[in-house]
Amino acid sequence: MEESYSFVPLLIVVVLAFFVPLILSRFKGLRLPVVVGEIIAGIVVGQSGLGLVGNHDPMLEILALLGFAYLMFLSGLEVDFDAVLPGASAWQGSLRDKISNPLTLGVLAFMLTLGMSLVGALGLRALDAADDPWLMALILSTTSLGLVMPVLKERGLMNRAYGQALLVAAVIADFATMLLVSIYVLLHTQGLTLELLLVLVLFGVFGLAYRIARMARRRFPGRDFLQNISEATAQLDVRGAFAIGLTFIALAQGLGVEMILGAFLGGALLSLVSDRGSTDLHHRLDVIGYAFFIPIFFIMVGVRFDLASLLSSTRTLLLVPLMLILAYLIKFVAALVYRVNHSWRQTVGAGAILSSRLSLIIAVSAIGLDLGSIDSATNSAIILVAIVTSTVSPMLFNRIIPQAVRPHRKFIIAGAGRLPRLLARRIAGHGEDVVVVDKDPGREAAVAELGIPFVLGDATDPATWEALNPESIHAVAVLLPEDDDNLKTSRLLRDRFGIQNVAVRVHEPTQAARFKDLDVELVNPSLSPVVELEYLLLYPSVSSLITDLEDEHDIAEVRLGCAELTGKPIQDLRLPEGLTIMLIRRNGDVIYPRGRTVLQRGDLLTLIGPLEAVRELRHRCE
Repeated sequence: MEESYSFVPLLIVVVLAFFVPLILSRFKGLRLPVVVGEIIAGIVVGQSGLGLVGNHDPMLEILALLGFAYLMFLSGLEVDFDAVLPGASAWQGSLRDKISNPLTLGVLAFMLTLGMSLVGALGLRALDAADDPWLMALILSTTSLGLVMPVLKERGLMNRAYGQALLVAAVIADFATMLLVSIYVLLHTQGLTLELLLVLVLFGVFGLAYRIARMARRRFPGRDFLQNISEATAQLDVRGAFAIGLTFIALAQGLGVEMILGAFLGGALLSLVSDRGSTDLHHRLDVIGYAFFIPIFFIMVGVRFDLASLLSSTRTLLLVPLMLILAYLIKFVAALVYRVNHSWRQTVGAGAILSSRLSLIIAVSAIGLDLGSIDSATNSAIILVAIVTSTVSPMLFNRIIPQAVRPHRKFIIAGAGRLPRLLARRIAGHGEDVVVVDKDPGREAAVAELGIPFVLGDATDPATWEALNPESIHAVAVLLPEDDDNLKTSRLLRDRFGIQNVAVRVHEPTQAARFKDLDVELVNPSLSPVVELEYLLLYPSVSSLITDLEDEHDIAEVRLGCAELTGKPIQDLRLPEGLTIMLIRRNGDVIYPRGRTVLQRGDLLTLIGPLEAVRELRHRCE
């Protein structure tokens, strides 16, 4: 007889996934993460609540497992390796400069976290509050990248040095914990054997796949054809992403390595080889995961929450407050490494936000439950700790790091020669705040004639930039007369102050290679006239438009922050007359807008239109 499945439990879970965000949106003051609401909803309908959804429904078990794998896959996909891995310039300079780059700080913070977690776990075992200190140490070492990233985005810290340092720390904690969990599982199931080297095989396949993908991108002649298929109903790029993720998951299982590491590496590979600026693949994968699979996983975590076991065990009840104390103490102490180049307030804030634990701590706990290293009551205690830290930590961070009044974006021109003055005048003509910096007091009068503020100072001196309030600087043009000074200033801006938008003039073409690792925009005076003439000959109308922009038109980028333009198709919006949205950048992807394209909060819009129309939209929505 054919086995039948009931869709009623799945319907209940899907309905909960729909209503939880709506309900939480009515209580914005709580700032409760959606995933926490999903876990609580699962508790209500699960074995510790109404019992509407069973623990062992086969359909939900499979979908929850897929959601778990998809969550780890998206965690790998979120890693921006350009931001995480420092350039060669980060290892130059003084010892303090070498230590203060985000990667070094993140590694040091995790090593401290892991060491203190092991001490804390041994203490818990001595109090008979935990059985396996090694697994408990890994549980205490986790950080929730899925919570750290949204908080940093909400506070506008993602593109600042402080935000990048916290983001890198969360990525390192997630990745290192997953690697150590995989090794723990191998040791627990197979002992200290040569099969531990199978983890290296997985990384070897990852490296080989990366090399092959890079070669294919350069040499495969059918790439345009594949893109055309992808734009149709076949969605070939999404199918390929699923194939990559499942390949690494299956490979990890085949090698006896924990599945979460394979899923994470699959997402990381896709992040490395995909062109973040040419497709909305990342956005579509997010939609699939967070719309269906991932909510099922978190709701099922709540369904399996065993409140009866938790309340019946004095030992487990003692574990909850002890784990909460250790969870915060460990992260706050480890965050002291950020005092190297951040204030005390920022250091304490780092400890608060890095104390948030959610996805990975639940994942590691589930693995421990399957292995028999922890019991159901301890698993419930860990879920409770995850709920508390993921709710309290963002609130603590927001209280410790107050919402700064967003300053008007400021453009700095380093240098006060004829070309820098001309550039300053044109930028000021767009209604922007411009400041010119130069160490020659004789040039102050020429700048003052333009009505532009002048700062007397050496652009290669950190004190000059500290006085300019780096947090308020939107972009810098480095136009000093010597390439050595341009290089030193650029390195200072990128590595010390974390300023993202830096354009540099290189006088000698042979010197351009020295700027390669700084990730700055280079302007080569010997090449620039050639490019301008090329466009004048090939596209005279476009060149004329760009030349006349100062007086009649404007091209600008606006970060969408207002509710009135979000959630609606572009064709239904009341945009200022003559204004056109040329491009939409969303989560690293580029979207070419159409009438039915729906804007989202946080989108970076590239606009073109009359000068007043562009300014009006910027004032309304930035």
